[in-house]
Amino acid sequence: MGWYIDTYNKLNGKANFSTITGKPLELWGSKGRREATARGLSYTLEVATKQLNINPSGATVVIQGYGNAGSISAKLLHEQGYKIIAVSDSKGEFL
Repeated sequence: MGWYIDTYNKLNGKANFSTITGKPLELWGSKGRREATARGLSYTLEVATKQLNINPSGATVVIQGYGNAGSISAKLLHEQGYKIIAVSDSKGEFL
């Protein structure tokens, strides 16, 4: 997203990095940003399963989309004991 910051600055004449997501670390990006969306899902499922008395090791998961968020979510959820039974790509094709 460095190119976006550069273009934004050229068009607006001043730097405003707070409104741009996905920045590289050298442009004040956040460490862990690549995994952030997947971690958010992981934390949400953790809370939901506790509230609903669902044991993750007995739960099955289907993931729509296998880009950055989907692939990392699959990895994190598998590590937490969920059984991943299907994933699909951006075209809806099952992998």
